[in-house]
Amino acid sequence: MKLVFKYKHYDNMYSKGYTKICISYKEINEVSIVTEKKFLDEIFLSSYLDDLDLRMSKWVLEKLKNKNINNDDISSQGWEAFIENDQVLITYIFNNEKDPVAIINREEIIYALEKWKKFLEKEITDPSYKEIIDTDDLYKK
Repeated sequence: MKLVFKYKHYDNMYSKGYTKICISYKEINEVSIVTEKKFLDEIFLSSYLDDLDLRMSKWVLEKLKNKNINNDDISSQGWEAFIENDQVLITYIFNNEKDPVAIINREEIIYALEKWKKFLEKEITDPSYKEIIDTDDLYKK
């Protein structure tokens, strides 16, 4: 899965500036030759990460890296997320049984979340800067 970390400009009546966002590479590049499952996983993961601030990212990483935790809730404000052994299940916060669920390898979530955390820790020096990460790089080591 490819994820894009970048800055988004905002300008409202209270303030203006840049915020850090995470989006699906396939979604913004309209990649048409993808399986529905992989597309769903990427969309759900990018949206889940985007919902995590730095403090929450550290908390989730701590839980994911703890191999003694096999079942735990790591939900964000807008997404339900559960550790189930070596997988993480991500779905809408107020889901029903018919809603799709992304089931993603725990190590891939750790890899992506570590990258997201580093991005969140960076100072914004160039508003046009972006990073593209690929969770498949985890398996190339």
